[in-house]
Amino acid sequence: MGRKKQDVGKNIRKALLSSAKGFVQEIADEYEGLEYTQAADTFIMENLKEKPVEIDLQRDGKSLLEAKILWISQNGEGDVVLYLDNKRYLYPTPDTVKKAVFHELKKGQGYIIIETTSDTAKCLICGKPIEIFDEADSCPSCGALSHSVHLDEWVRMKKDCPSCGAKLSMREDGTIMLAA
Repeated sequence: MGRKKQDVGKNIRKALLSSAKGFVQEIADEYEGLEYTQAADTFIMENLKEKPVEIDLQRDGKSLLEAKILWISQNGEGDVVLYLDNKRYLYPTPDTVKKAVFHELKKGQGYIIIETTSDTAKCLICGKPIEIFDEADSCPSCGALSHSVHLDEWVRMKKDCPSCGAKLSMREDGTIMLAA
């Protein structure tokens, strides 16, 4: 990949941040012959050798990651999740995605340039930025944001929010909720 930014292409940021179905439909409208299989809220890309959808994740015009999308899903909170052929996940949020543009190449390959921002929210627990690669979760009381694994561990150990002190508990499915 390593493609330079081009002025042509379809802005798909809103679709990327809305729903897996809307995102896939937006790509399919632009990418003739896109094949996918839908299983609940997951869209599995088909025909990857002939018609892949590639991602070029960039920051400040420099490529951070290049990969093919294997599937697109929606997590329990309704956020879009992209699973890539390099076994990485992307968790696009309004805070992490500055721009997303879809391009179809003449040879029948589609690619998406996602411009990610460098000034993302910081994890309340570890203090490091929450990047597009990181799954995040928030306190159901105050909305304080943390890396999911950090907040899960914190709630299991301390049973409260590290920001507002609200008493928290974890459901069997791993969802953090206000304690009764």
